[in-house]
This record gives sequence, structure tokens and C-alpha cells, in this order.
Amino acid sequence: MLSVPFVIAIMAAIFLTPGVRFVAARTGAMDRPDGQRKRQKYPVPTLGGVAVCVAILLAACVAALTEVPVGGLVPVLLSSLIICLVGAYDDVFNLKPRWKFVGQIIAVLPIVMAGDAVDRIWVFGTVWDLGMFGKMLTVLWLVSGINAINFLDGMDGLGSLTGVGLSVAAAAIAIITDRTEIALLALIHAGALIGFMVYNLPPARVYLGDSGSMLIGMTVSYLAIQAPRAPGDALHLGVAVALLTVPILDTSLAILRRALIGQDVWHGDRRHMHHSLLGHGMSRWAVLRFLAGLFCVTGLTCFISVAIGVPALAWLAFCGVPAYLFAGHYCCRLEWELAKSWMRRVRVIKKQI
Repeated sequence: MLSVPFVIAIMAAIFLTPGVRFVAARTGAMDRPDGQRKRQKYPVPTLGGVAVCVAILLAACVAALTEVPVGGLVPVLLSSLIICLVGAYDDVFNLKPRWKFVGQIIAVLPIVMAGDAVDRIWVFGTVWDLGMFGKMLTVLWLVSGINAINFLDGMDGLGSLTGVGLSVAAAAIAIITDRTEIALLALIHAGALIGFMVYNLPPARVYLGDSGSMLIGMTVSYLAIQAPRAPGDALHLGVAVALLTVPILDTSLAILRRALIGQDVWHGDRRHMHHSLLGHGMSRWAVLRFLAGLFCVTGLTCFISVAIGVPALAWLAFCGVPAYLFAGHYCCRLEWELAKSWMRRVRVIKKQI
């Protein structure tokens, strides 16, 4: 029964995306080359996230008509619509970061107010009752996930590939934890992105824009805290963070790097993980294949971790992937050198004092 909404999502995105490209061109929602961060050869329409969002909503409606349970997904679908609208407004009118942040918080409120907040977490054999802090931490988690994918999405096909990889892994986990509605959401999200990727893979004819990257970020961060736990169970924190290993690593490095050089956190640069891989001589397609492999490793490890009831395996993936990337000089090296330089300066200042 879950296959029908999945296919509907794919087909809807394929047919809707050309129309969205036309609207983006008419409204001026174009990503124009600037010779610095944006090095594509010609202006590319954004607003692709609108097609993805509408495809998800249509597939959810079809699922409801085919008697697949979707009632519990109403809050997250409402949040999806809100975050897509916030992102679309930003794509067209260029919102200031503080107002975008406010919009992100408003967008995730339906999820939290509907009772989908994490109230208990399982960490290294101990269950922690979050109490009143559960809602606050859930908002923080979702908003962080929104911005993580927004930071990561800087290359043709990268954001959509990330969404597909993480959603498929979440769907598999949700099936074995008996979360049918969560599996449905994960599959229609993956399906909509697969349809969109027809136009988004290199060379991209349309970009996700903030309407799409923020939608993906919210959805995958929601799936990461819902799929690994059966109803009423505590969340295995290791599984949630391990699913998002690549976005968490890339965003953490970006924040650290910009802080160490005294740059605004929201100021973009060309030093993200995919830039580092491109600098190793990889083509854009090779970078996508490499990152898809990482998503397979983290997703499969998380699935096995939940299936056999050994959450420690997920922590192994969360730590092992960055270690592999660092050892292979694929990323992290610049931030390591910047951190060592900063520590040397601190020692010099202490001696002078």
C-alpha cells in the first residue's frame, strides 16, 4: 500500500517541476552566477522546493484516499507547507537571516504542539526524562536540521540526494519499528525528491532554493527522531544523530571554520565538504556517488543497530565516518589547522599575560 503514494510523489514532482521553473523565471527567483560562490555558467531558476512540497501533499492525499493512515502526519505536513512558504519568500525577496530564523521556529511549532516532541532519550544505557525541556530541545533539533541542509546544499543534486538517502534509511527503520505513518512520510518525501532529481542532477536545470533545502532539513530531522523509536519508547539518540552524520559534520565544520577566522556564521564560503571533494579532483558526479556511499554506510548501520537492538553501533558510524574523512584528507583538515593556529595564539597570549 505504501508503494502507491511513493509512485504518485515521483510522478507529481516530474510533472510539477517544469511549471515551477517557469514561475521562478517570471518572479525573478533565479540563482545568478557571481564568479565567486556561484560559478554555474548561466542563471538557474530556484523555487524547486515548491514542486517537492506540492508533490508530497498530493501523495499524502492519495494515501488518505487509499485508506493508508495519514492522520498523525497532519502536523508535520502543515509544518512542511509553512517552511516551504518561508523558503519561497526568501528565494524571491531575500529574507534577512533573523527573520528567516523566526520563520523556521514558527514552521516547526505545529509538530511540537501536536505532541511529537521527544520527551525521553536513551543514551548509553540510561533513559533521560526531558520533561518540559523536551519541546524546547525538539524545536532546537528541527531548526538545526533545517539550517544544516540549507548549509550543505551547494552543488547540483546534493540537497535532493541527501534527502533521498536519509529518507530511504528512515523508511526502512520505521518499518521495523512499526511506524507505518513515519515510513509513509519518508517514502513520499524520497519519491518527490527522486522526481525532482530528473531536473536537478548535474547540470541542474532548477535548484531547490531555500524552499526546498529547508523543507528537506525539517523533514529528515523529524524522521530521524521519529523512525528509530516505537510509539511510547525513548529515542535512541545515537541512531538519530548517526542518520544525520554528514549534515551534522558539514555544518559543525562550517560554524567552527567561520568562528576561527572571525567570519559571520551565515556568510557562505566554498569550503564545505563537497568543495573539498571537488578540490581532490572529483567530478560533480563522483562527489555525489561518494556521498551516496556515506549515506548508505550510515543508513545501513543505523538500520542494523535498531534491528538487533544495539544502539552503540550507530555511535560507531557517527564517529567512524568523520575519522575516515579526516584520515583520507577528504575534509576536516583545514579546520584542524585553523584550530591548532588558534590554540598557538592563545598560548602566546597567556605567556604574555
